[in-house]
Amino acid sequence: MNDYFISDPHFGHKFLAKLRGFSNPAEHDRFLCQKWLEKLPEDQYIRLWILGDNYCGGVDAETAALELLQQFREDVLTQKGSIVELHGLLGNHDLAHPTFADGYLRLKNFYLVYNSVQTTAAIKLAGRDVMLNHFPYEGNRYDKPWMDQYRLRDLGLPLVHGHTHATELVSYTRKKTLQLCVNVEACPDFAPLSRLELEQLVTRFA
Repeated sequence: MNDYFISDPHFGHKFLAKLRGFSNPAEHDRFLCQKWLEKLPEDQYIRLWILGDNYCGGVDAETAALELLQQFREDVLTQKGSIVELHGLLGNHDLAHPTFADGYLRLKNFYLVYNSVQTTAAIKLAGRDVMLNHFPYEGNRYDKPWMDQYRLRDLGLPLVHGHTHATELVSYTRKKTLQLCVNVEACPDFAPLSRLELEQLVTRFA
């Protein structure tokens, strides 16, 4: 099983597409899917972790993003012979996130495409316990105070996160806890980072 990690694709999001240097969302989305396809290996069983913010918008944006991800899974199978499991950690723009009062009603739509959907997870990287969450422990100056309710507590475990749209992979909290940012902007070529790449970062910086 090969694990890959990325966050904040923001499929169909006009504003983010422009910030990332694309003329329109369709061009942006095609580019991301192509880079992801190029990065993933052939003839493998893959777990692709997307750490939130699949899109930004209403129900139509959600439908379009999930359909795009389903097509991506099919493209990986037909072009590379690899089977992709999708595992999602919900972000604040995903309508199934608990920040939305009726978010629980949207989960069934995610499960049409995703193998699992949650708000946080724990894995081992380089023999160390590591947390996964859309939000960093701290470090995004644009956040509203209510977002603190949905962050994990910084108890010293390294964290893999998205949300910030920072271009730096590595940061530290005030407690000197390692944070690894896997949003699109931080990942080389906008492509998912492999488990090995994250383990190298944990070994070097934790």
